[in-house]
Formats: sequence, structure tokens, C-alpha cells
Amino acid sequence: MPRTKHPRPTLTLKPPPEWRRGADCHWAINTTVRCQHRCVYCFEGDRHGLKDIPIAETKALLDQAAREVPAVIFMGAEPTLNPQLPELVRYAQSRGLGARISTNAVRLADWDYFLTLARAGLDGIELSFPYPDGTVYSRITRAAPAGFDRLLRALDNIARWKREFGRERSAMINANLVVSRFNVERLDEVLGHLARRLEPGSYVVTCKRLDMAPVLHEESFRRHMYVSLASLRRHLPALADRIKAGVRIGFRDFPLCAIPGLEMHDYDLGYWLNGVRVKQNFFRQDQMVDMYPEEAAQGSHPFDWLCEGCSLGPLCLRRVLFLQADSRPEHTPQPLRGSLPKTLSAWVRRQRRGPEVLAAPRRRTALGWALGELLADGASPSWTPLERGVIQVSDRGRRARLRLRRDGGRWLLESVGRPLPPWATPARDALAARLERLPPPPAGCLPEPPAASSSSTATWAAGQTDPSEEPSAGPRRPRRWDGFVSGLFLERWRAAAGREPGLARGRLEPAGGGVIRACGPAVGDEGEFAVLPRDGARSLGALCGPLRLQPTWLGSGAAGLLWLRAAYAACAALEAGRAWPAVVPRRAGTFLARVWGLFGNALMPRAGASGGLLGGWVCDEGLQLDLIRAAGRPYGILLVPADRAQKPYACGRGVGLQYTMPQGFRDEGRWLAIVDAYARVLGGPRR
Repeated sequence: MPRTKHPRPTLTLKPPPEWRRGADCHWAINTTVRCQHRCVYCFEGDRHGLKDIPIAETKALLDQAAREVPAVIFMGAEPTLNPQLPELVRYAQSRGLGARISTNAVRLADWDYFLTLARAGLDGIELSFPYPDGTVYSRITRAAPAGFDRLLRALDNIARWKREFGRERSAMINANLVVSRFNVERLDEVLGHLARRLEPGSYVVTCKRLDMAPVLHEESFRRHMYVSLASLRRHLPALADRIKAGVRIGFRDFPLCAIPGLEMHDYDLGYWLNGVRVKQNFFRQDQMVDMYPEEAAQGSHPFDWLCEGCSLGPLCLRRVLFLQADSRPEHTPQPLRGSLPKTLSAWVRRQRRGPEVLAAPRRRTALGWALGELLADGASPSWTPLERGVIQVSDRGRRARLRLRRDGGRWLLESVGRPLPPWATPARDALAARLERLPPPPAGCLPEPPAASSSSTATWAAGQTDPSEEPSAGPRRPRRWDGFVSGLFLERWRAAAGREPGLARGRLEPAGGGVIRACGPAVGDEGEFAVLPRDGARSLGALCGPLRLQPTWLGSGAAGLLWLRAAYAACAALEAGRAWPAVVPRRAGTFLARVWGLFGNALMPRAGASGGLLGGWVCDEGLQLDLIRAAGRPYGILLVPADRAQKPYACGRGVGLQYTMPQGFRDEGRWLAIVDAYARVLGGPRR
């Protein structure tokens, strides 16, 4: 008998979920600001000196949620550090709400604790898991690498919880994978840990785009963590193989051109097209506001003239993520020309608002229209569009930039930064010839957003000769602040580091922009520090005299703390000798200046010292001082303007002092003595 031939099965992408407004709306409720981790890209953690939200206030929010949504998710920072979390889960269940938690999963490694949540009625778990190994875990969380093994045990417990309690309720597991430069090339390793411990189909992986980091200097963020669009387009499509194998993967906060072929798996798009509402109370603990406001669809970004002709434009919500990008080709969007793919178009039309979104009229700016016309026949290898109105011309590694704008009915090209060099003239002439052939822009174009003018640009109009072909003479002089950081301050820092035996053979190097890099002496002993004016742009940093010292990057080696201690010693030497140069701002009357005038060197962290001040950080509210450690976590006081202090312990001279009593701390007398010492300086009443 001849053998029957069966066709070989083919794998297709599993259809994405169909969202439903009523079933998928939920509230994300912040219950505490404490956390065991200090993740470099997280806004939460024990920085703001706030307490756990009183349980009565949280229950009031749950009562409101029961009237609007079917489920809530308890968040933190880290909700499992709130001792009342099991009671809150139980109360949510009693109000008919599904109850989930968003956690770093550290405490879920303890099965006994996990059982208290499970028996209270926990419905789902959203855990952070972007780590391929312990080294990356330590770099992201700034915790010991050994903690990664604890997270793997937590994954085993989550699988056990799903087996033992999932039959009673539809237990949900969602693993959040923040995509950064730490892991973008190792995403499959991260997914491998999940696949080995969780049953197929029992969990969802949500990839999230990292677009900002609150504790990192901008240049450090781009260098160490920001992932270019070109890199995302290389690595994310490989996740389709995991989807084909049955793993449910979604995306959040990505521009759609970063996930070609996977647009239907974008959760932001699915929520928006189906009117799903999510609210959160991260910024005001007593007020719930939209987490994903629809206005994001109208957001602009420096590269948006490229996106005006993109077929994905009506669907792309997260355009503002390009704000963190450098103006280099690898960061620019990749617009989709022509019509939408048939499968994507059909999927959008099935969604609640899909037909309305696709039918909405689209308008373009004159610049966007002109760029679309220039690209209609394909971009030349000699030029590339960058941020709005800027085109980069290149030839054998040389690069120059032209700015395109319209003035009085004519298209103008301007050399950006310096006169156009001779080698770039052919590319400019070719662009000018194409611009001359363009018809006038269509009527009804949107107005151009305002752009800052530059006195260093050389303007050239189509049909004219270039006024100058000579390159600019000599390098630009560094700014005065950069000169101070790479000069006097670096000299004092090197002198202080020379007195640290553990920093022998290490070196400090200026990196420009007020940044200093520390290298060695051993592997992992690197660091990067931004030296900022005290009254400059808002960012975290230790307050050291009239400046802020912000460690934007510390390696895993033992010398990281020594570099920091040497930096503090350099600041102390400058302060003691009154050696701050005129370039350091001394603006009188500001809150930070007043605080420094009252407390002086007592605000300078003493790294490695026992007792006293462990760290000091300028935060949004004021100045956070870490004074002691209890149960592995720092506790301190918060100094804020008196008119903004909430239930202060002491007030005086325009400064309010708040503090939090560590839970379970045995030496309360020593703790209160330190707080009282700071309060006495204010001279006002104490409560």
C-alpha cells in the first residue's frame, strides 16, 4: 500500500488578542514608594521620603474602581514591601475586582509569603524580567548579582502558583522585558529563562521601549542604554520565531516602524483602537488619571517630517519616543511608503475604532510634503534626511548638514554650523536642482513648528552661488563650565584619588559636556560622573557646595565607591579653600543655596564612613538625605521648601524637614538624635 503523503505543517504567527473595552480596562494603584532595587531607568524607589499609602485611602480607591473597571493591579515601586498587600488583595476581591500585582518578584521567591497572596485571591502577576544573567541583573538593578538566582526561584514559584491556583481562576502571568542596550542582543536568552520555567501558553511577554532614565545624564543614557531604531529593527523581528512557537509577545512604547511585521501585537495600538482605559495614581496618590492618554497620538518629535508620508502614521501612537534620539541616521524613523499590508489593514478594520482611524483625513506640512517628493524616487546614497528640515550629505566618511526651509515661495538650503565644504557641493547642487523642479506645495498644508534660528548657518538659495566654500577655522573653544570640570575640578579629584590606595593605576578622563570618566584599576571599577551647576537643569545629584555631582554610571567593581569618595573629597577641598571659580554659579535666594548656607558641609555625603550621612540627592521635591540603613534599605530626611512641606517634623528659615521612621528599626534613639540635629539648625518648632 503506498504511503499517504501529508503536507508539512507551516507555522504562522498566532493572532494577537482582541481587546474589549469592558474586560480590559483597569486601574494601576500605587501603594508604596519603597523597593529593594534601584533600577537605573526607574522613577520609583525609596527616593522621595514618602510613606506607604494609608490602607483606608487605598480601599477608597478600590471602592471607586469597583464602579468603573473589572480589575486593578497593585504597583509600587514594589507592592510586596507593603505589609498590608494581602489585605488589599482580599478587599479588592470582596468588591468584585480582579486583583493583580506588578512586582520585581524578589519576595515571590519565598513560597510561604507567596501563599498569603494566593490565598487572599491573587489573580495575576506582572513581573519585571529583562535579565539574561546575573551580571546584567546587577547592572540594571544595582543589587548583588546573587539576587538573580533568587528571581529564578521566584519563576519556579510562579509556575507552581499557576498549576495549583490557576484552575480556580484565570491566573495571568505577564513578564515585562524592558529592551535596553544591556539586553537587546540577548533577548532570546531572556525568553529562554521564561520558557524553561513556565508552561507554554501560560504567560505573556511584554517588550517595553526604554526612552528615558531619571538618574542618568543624557549623554550617559544614550551611550549605555538607549537603543537605536536601527538596532531595534535588527533584533526585534527575531521574536517572531518565538511567537510562531506559541509564546505570546506584545509590545509597548515602540514606534511601529521598529517592529515591522509585528504591528498587530502592539498593545498601545490595540488599547487605543478599542477604547480601553487604564488609570494610575503614580504622581498624585489620591487621584487617578489616564496612563495612556489618547493625546499621545498627536505628539510631535524632531524626525516627524519623515513620518508625515508614512502609511503607519495614523496608527503610530508613540512618536514622542524619538525625543531622546541623537540626530544620526541610525536613530531616524523608517517610514512605510505605499499602502498598509493587507493583513494589518484587515486587522485594524476589525477593531472598534479602526475604520474611523483609517478614514481620518491626513494633512502634511510643506516640509514633509517636499521631503516626500524628494524621496519618491528613492534617496540618493549621498544624502540622508535627519531631524526636521535637516539633511546630511556624505562622501567617503565625510559629513555635512544642510537645513531645508521655505521662504517667500522659494526653497532655501542652509549649511548647518559652518560654511559648506567643497566636497559637499555636488550633493547640494543635486538637491537644489530637484527642489527647483518641484511644484508649489499643495494648499492646506499644516504650519511648520517654530524652530530656533542659528547665527552660524550660511544660507544658500536654489539658483544662487555659495557665498563661501571655506571650512571653519580651528576647533571651537569649550564652554566655561566644561573648562572648569576638565581643569580645576579634575585636578583636585585626581589629587584626592591619589590618596586612595585602592585607586592606584586608575585614571580619570574628561569626556566633555561636564562629564568625567573613571577607569580602573581593575575590571568593573569604571564609573562616569556628571558635574552640574547646583542651580542648573533639574536632575538628581549629590549636593556638594555650589554644584551637583551625579554618578551616572558605576561599574560592579569595588573601586566605584572609592572614586565617589575621592570626588567628595575634592569638593570638600574646594569648599574649605573657598576655591570655587567665578564660572560656578552663586545665585542667591534659591532654595538649594539656602539649604547649603544653613547646613554647609554636613550635606556632603561621606562615602564609606560609618554612621552619619550616607548619601544626599537633589530630587524633584527638594533634597533627600540618606542617613542610616535598616533591613538593607536607606532611610533619611527630606528637606523641602516650607510652603511645600507635607506634615513636616520641623520648619524654619523657609525650609521644612520630613522623615520616615524605619519599620522594625531597633535603635530609634540614634535615628531620632540624627534627625533632631538637623532639625535644630532650622530653629523652628518640632512636632
